[in-house]
Amino acid sequence: MLTPHTIAEGTLADVASTKLTQAIITGELLQGQKLNESDLAERYGIGRGPCAKPCGSWKACVW
Repeated sequence: MLTPHTIAEGTLADVASTKLTQAIITGELLQGQKLNESDLAERYGIGRGPCAKPCGSWKACVW
């Protein structure tokens, strides 16, 4: 769950992008794993909208 401190560090989309990047780097999310905005929103305690931007950014990346 996000705290006021993490929200103050950037937009919710920035926070979602950072958390998504960390999950990929640490292996929490696996290479080739499909990302679902609803699942990510629930995992990070934020709405689907902020999760849409990083999901779109990662779709453009090839792993």
